[in-house]
Amino acid sequence: MNKIYNGWFVITATYFVVYFSAGQLFASIAGLPSDRNTNISGLFMGACVIVFPYVRGGIYANRILKTSSGAFWVSFVPVVCEKILLLLIGTLAVMGNGDGTSMIWGLLSIVICMTVAKLKQISQKLMEARKRYEAYT
Repeated sequence: MNKIYNGWFVITATYFVVYFSAGQLFASIAGLPSDRNTNISGLFMGACVIVFPYVRGGIYANRILKTSSGAFWVSFVPVVCEKILLLLIGTLAVMGNGDGTSMIWGLLSIVICMTVAKLKQISQKLMEARKRYEAYT
């Protein structure tokens, strides 16, 4: 269970680093602060936050937990907590103008984490099969 807690920390820490880095990167590329043109900056920063932390979580799950089901549990709690936090913030700020699309993107994050964990296992099996084939021939 401790390994799953560490996975939550890996995803959450990577999330914050990527969020702030993407904001700075957008500002340096566009020459505007990220709060000026929120449609474009939100798309750029949102894409970075959906993909990179969960790729890192998938790599962690593969190396430490060695299962793709572990990747599900490592990514599930951060996704749910993020969505609940965004719902609370959005409810307080806008008083309920949400449309539910953030939950769909959160589920995509879980799939990304599990896919990265599984890809590493598949590539390891292919490398082992290649070595056996080369040793056989």
